[in-house]
Amino acid sequence: MGVDRYSRIINFLKLALPFAALVILSTLFLLSRERNASDAVPFAASELRDRVANQQVTGPVFSGLSTSGDAMTVTADAMRSTSKNDHEARKIDAAFDMANGTRISVVADDGQISVLSQTATLNGHVRLTTSGGIEFQSDQVDAQLEPLSIASPGPIKGTTPFGTLSAGGMRLSDLDERGQRQLLFTNGVKLVYQPKSTGE
Repeated sequence: MGVDRYSRIINFLKLALPFAALVILSTLFLLSRERNASDAVPFAASELRDRVANQQVTGPVFSGLSTSGDAMTVTADAMRSTSKNDHEARKIDAAFDMANGTRISVVADDGQISVLSQTATLNGHVRLTTSGGIEFQSDQVDAQLEPLSIASPGPIKGTTPFGTLSAGGMRLSDLDERGQRQLLFTNGVKLVYQPKSTGE
């Protein structure tokens, strides 16, 4: 009887132990699957739908080089396509490095970019600075790479190495005989001269 009882116990354990192991593994697997879906996906479902519908791209970079050696680089926080070649962008940062070594930087809240025509219209609290020490603000700046063109069709105001300046408009001149360009201010230019102190 003792041998028969021992055999029954062994046979029972042969069935019970694998079954218990299977239950434990299944429980661990189910517990590992229980997690917050929002933690696994970095965007909300509505945001994903908007990105797909609007064809939004994060951190785009556009760059080009003109035949005269002027370079343009435009970056943005985000961009969405409005047509095949036209795009709307937010938080734009544009840099124009001219062949003569001058750099013009423009930052804006938003704008429109055309890759085909290599043009950009920058809007909303536009700030332009040059390597020559000029800095001004405007509501809009239009830029083109080929041929290089930068202009503000509306009022501008800012500072220069000589003092404060305001004008009804601004544009970058064409190349002169020395291969130089100048910022030309038009329509009621007002410069308040502020000489630098020589006491320091």
